[in-house]
Amino acid sequence: MVIKLQTSMKKIFTFEEFQKHLDEGIEIEKKQEPFKNWLVNMNNEFKDFIAQKYTKRTANKHSFIIECFIDFITYNMQLMDIQQITKGIANSYFQQWFASKIGANTKEEVKVAINKFIDFLAIEKNIVIENLQPKSKKRN
Repeated sequence: MVIKLQTSMKKIFTFEEFQKHLDEGIEIEKKQEPFKNWLVNMNNEFKDFIAQKYTKRTANKHSFIIECFIDFITYNMQLMDIQQITKGIANSYFQQWFASKIGANTKEEVKVAINKFIDFLAIEKNIVIENLQPKSKKRN
């Protein structure tokens, strides 16, 4: 059986190739599940934390952007560890992806939410991403 899939290279996959590709994707998702669940928990704590300082609307907005970031780094970038996040992934790549998929927020809003999340992890949770320094530590 031949299944035609639309790709940028216009390749035609056999059923076996298609099934193998699906199986690989499922396997990657299973491996990523603990990391993604941990990130979701961190985002929930982040939302509660910033809700103490900002309005509920602002907390929801930042949390939504981080939720999208989590999907981006786990689904699109297929990362499995927080230390794999680079400055380019957190800034340029995600901002472009977010604008193309969501488009509602400005690049500055996305950047602020990411920076606040990185600061939260570093300061409140003592989790420093080696490739990213929290903004508050750069200022000192």
